[in-house]
Amino acid sequence: MAKGKAMVVARPKSRTVQVVQAARRGASKLAEKRKATKGMAIAVVSAGVLGYAESPGADGQPRVKLPKIDALGVPGTYGLLAAGIYAATDSDMAAHIGTGLLSVAIYNAAKAPKKTDTVRGAEYVEAAGAVDFE
Repeated sequence: MAKGKAMVVARPKSRTVQVVQAARRGASKLAEKRKATKGMAIAVVSAGVLGYAESPGADGQPRVKLPKIDALGVPGTYGLLAAGIYAATDSDMAAHIGTGLLSVAIYNAAKAPKKTDTVRGAEYVEAAGAVDFE
């Protein structure tokens, strides 16, 4: 070893320090998971409340008349509203609610029957003489 140069020796951390650091990491991961789970639970409850409000009552009318954008429907309107709240406040709960409601709105839009009186391709079948649609 050269004169005047100090040698630096890295000591391994004690087992106690290693255990405490691992516990801190685990606690923070657990807190993150708990926070996410809480947001999802609230999102499910809020979607259930919205579904109950929209469901027909004894007279066949919705229990609560909710304002909506006609093109989006009730779930799409409130999903868009929750997504806007998430963008403004960075709230995980609003993100979960928005994602769930927009998913329901997309599902409802995809399953809705198309309002048409014509059968696609009927003119080709009719032209071939296979079926008479009149």
